[in-house]
Amino acid sequence: MKPLRFVARGGKLRVRSLANLEPMHIRDVASTLAGATLGSPVRVEGGANNQVYKLSGDSAEYALKLYISKSGDLRDRLGAEYEALKFLSDHGVTSVPRPLAIDREHNLALYEWMDGEQVTTIQDED
Repeated sequence: MKPLRFVARGGKLRVRSLANLEPMHIRDVASTLAGATLGSPVRVEGGANNQVYKLSGDSAEYALKLYISKSGDLRDRLGAEYEALKFLSDHGVTSVPRPLAIDREHNLALYEWMDGEQVTTIQDED
């Protein structure tokens, strides 16, 4: 697998962007986390704080998410989301994506893919 492109930030190396990588490299990263050979990634539009790719395997679909660290932002977006989804999943909540693998070194997580609709306006009933 070709090395990912990194940028030093706060003494740590982070993936700068999956968008600049070839699709085969994104697929290789996701396949490594899934422990299975996955198909070509499809970029999911949106996400101001992250990049999401949908990938398919033999029996499942996955979301590979890159959490982008911004200068001066010390929040652990990756850890907060991953652990919250793990907590919900561990307690039987099935209406959220199940977290499958986390790669803190590269600021990535792999989740179960869930079909849905993009939220553009929040309503009271939400």
